[in-house]
Amino acid sequence: MPVATSISVSGLQEGLCGLVKGRATSQVQEDTYLTQVRDSPGLPVVREIVTWWRLVTVTRLCPLTASLLRGRGELNLILDALIGSVALSPFHSELRAEFLRVAVERPDSLVSAVARFEQSMLDAHSGRLLAEVFIDWPTDPYPVFEALLKGETPSIVTPRRHQVIVHHDGVPRFDVRVCADPG
Repeated sequence: MPVATSISVSGLQEGLCGLVKGRATSQVQEDTYLTQVRDSPGLPVVREIVTWWRLVTVTRLCPLTASLLRGRGELNLILDALIGSVALSPFHSELRAEFLRVAVERPDSLVSAVARFEQSMLDAHSGRLLAEVFIDWPTDPYPVFEALLKGETPSIVTPRRHQVIVHHDGVPRFDVRVCADPG
């Protein structure tokens, strides 16, 4: 059984945060209270609530990307990874940016394109987009948008490269170009 120590308030906060995020911390081994929290049957419920709030947040702030990832069964995997991250911010705008960054890095080219598009449109809307953004898509984006807005999971029916250009000139808008097939 751990020996009671005089842990600092910041150490207690870091230990509790680590427990909620599922990370082991040295504070837990040093403190009786944190050990009791770790072994509590309520800790999984707290983790579930945290995941649910993050899910609500990203679904509201990143509806296209969240919908696509949910349809592909990957949304909770990404949220779990984000929640376990040391640097995850409690601020919604930073959570949104980190969520979209992780989605852009996915090997799935459609997920990456949707996340880049959503981030670029958000940046254009806020005035942070300083130059046009060119996003390669593996298919026509319009059927993808239509499916996502209906809550359906899009698929690449006709694989043909397209490019979406998000403009930065004051009004959030974009154009779509069909790319010539190589060969």
